[in-house]
Amino acid sequence: MPVISWFSSFIFLGLSVSLGLLIYFLFYAPKKKDKEPDLPPELERQSPESNDASTLENLEKKYGKKG
Repeated sequence: MPVISWFSSFIFLGLSVSLGLLIYFLFYAPKKKDKEPDLPPELERQSPESNDASTLENLEKKYGKKG
């Protein structure tokens, strides 16, 4: 086989692998969740992002005071 065919086969192989990995990472990679999966349920309930909007209303209902 001539030398140019070896180079072209390696280039074709590299492009094929790169394209395959790109398609895999775009379509089949698992999607990241907003929450961390390793947190126990007690800490998930206490996370500040999840209940910022309702914290003041919950405290007003619980203690009956405005402020």
